[in-house]
Amino acid sequence: LWLLRIFLLTCIFSVAFFGWCWRQAHGPGPLNQEQTLLFRKGSSVNSISAELEKQGIIRHAWLFKITTLVSGERTRIKAGEYQFPPGIPMVQVLNMLAEGKVVVHRF
Repeated sequence: LWLLRIFLLTCIFSVAFFGWCWRQAHGPGPLNQEQTLLFRKGSSVNSISAELEKQGIIRHAWLFKITTLVSGERTRIKAGEYQFPPGIPMVQVLNMLAEGKVVVHRF
């Protein structure tokens, strides 16, 4: 009987945790105003995620890193200057970086 309780508690905790992660990834991000960041060629996912968290674009660098692994986008992140709108969800940040949607300057 105690094994069943442990199993059920583990299932409940897992569902709650994954639901929380999904909301963090897909819900509005913490950014209050437009922000522009430059990521140089060769920047690691660790440094990119840390900078995104430091600048208030994402809430959790660790969750961003896990999302890059799970989504398969880890190796597709491109260098460049990116402009992030207020409230951008974390998954959209990742999509921008993977698709290389950089700022285009016109002269």
